[in-house]
Amino acid sequence: MIRLLPILLVALSVLSACDSSESADASDPLYGFPGIVAPPSLPDSVAEAFAEDAAYLAFEIVREVDGDVADIVLPEGLRGTLFNALGHVWHETNMPARDSVVAQYDIHVFPGRSLHEVIVGVDTSASWIQAWTDGDVLTGEPAIDRLVNDWNLMLDDPLDADCSLCYVVLRTNEPLNILALAAEFTGIEGVRWAEPNGRIGDGNTIEVAPAENAVELLYSKGFGDCPAGCILRHYWRFSVAADGSVEFLESYGSPLP
Repeated sequence: MIRLLPILLVALSVLSACDSSESADASDPLYGFPGIVAPPSLPDSVAEAFAEDAAYLAFEIVREVDGDVADIVLPEGLRGTLFNALGHVWHETNMPARDSVVAQYDIHVFPGRSLHEVIVGVDTSASWIQAWTDGDVLTGEPAIDRLVNDWNLMLDDPLDADCSLCYVVLRTNEPLNILALAAEFTGIEGVRWAEPNGRIGDGNTIEVAPAENAVELLYSKGFGDCPAGCILRHYWRFSVAADGSVEFLESYGSPLP
């Protein structure tokens, strides 16, 4: 049974995962990004938020590169280098652009697709479904229970016995490639469909790209009817070198409100 660390412990392990003198092996690739030396310590709440940001950024990179063959576990080395880059920007307290993205607007990755929740649509005639109606996450169906145990999944709410559109939300504390996890549920007897839970709308976010011996972070503030998709956006671009040094590159986009 795989034991997954609580998010704060993951944040602390991610903080020390990357060193500029280390290179990732094939099982934990950095996907073209350099290793970034760990920043000075961060407050717990900041470390927790950046661990989530790094997981979302890593997910988008892995999805783009590996597609359908991506693993359920997000690469720790990649998450680590992204976490460290975010941490170094946070520590640049004498940089006005940093104050805009950290202190003024508190910009994080917009979580459009959950890395913690998978929605599983079910056929209520399946023999094992009664367990989810009773609120028990373990069903007696080996394929379902293997996934529940392997990924420490929890049942958010019991299945409604009188549902017309029958589904449950399974949740995990550890951020995962939920697209890959959802694919593991498809084909199991009694499962009609499975997909990541999502969030409607738009907002502030962070994007990332590799550069020569550096990580580039693009922070943006979205505004203008964001529930339907932000129509205006202002950007700040930073470069974080492997040694942790931060350079502010540019600011552009829609005038800030």
